[in-house]
Amino acid sequence: IDALALYNTVNIVESETNTLTLGDNTIGLGGKSISDWQFSCLIKSPVEKYNILLDPDAIEDALNLSMRLIQYKRIKCVSWVGTQDVNDLGKRVTKYYIKHTPEKSYSQLLKQKLEL
Repeated sequence: IDALALYNTVNIVESETNTLTLGDNTIGLGGKSISDWQFSCLIKSPVEKYNILLDPDAIEDALNLSMRLIQYKRIKCVSWVGTQDVNDLGKRVTKYYIKHTPEKSYSQLLKQKLEL
C-alpha cells in the first residue's frame, strides 16, 4: 500500500510474487478480482496512472477493473498473447509491454471487452 503514496504510476498485478518481479511501484491484488476496500484505496490515492497487468486468463477481470478505475485515473490495460504471467515474462519484457500499450478511453475498453 506504500506504493500508492509514493509513485505517480503504479502497476497492478495478481500476486505478491509478481510485484517482486516488477519492483516497488507495483501492488498485488491477491487474485484476479479486487475487494471494495482495495478499490477504495486505489481511487483515494494520489496515483495518477495505473498499469493493470493481470494474467492472460484474467483479461476480462482486467478490463472490468480498468473500466471502473478509468472514471478516476488514467489507465493502461496491458495484455499479451500466451499463458505466461509477469514472473514468466520477466521485468524487461513486461516493461516493454507497458511502454507499448496505449492508454484507452472507457469506450475503447468497452469495445475490447465486447470483442472477447
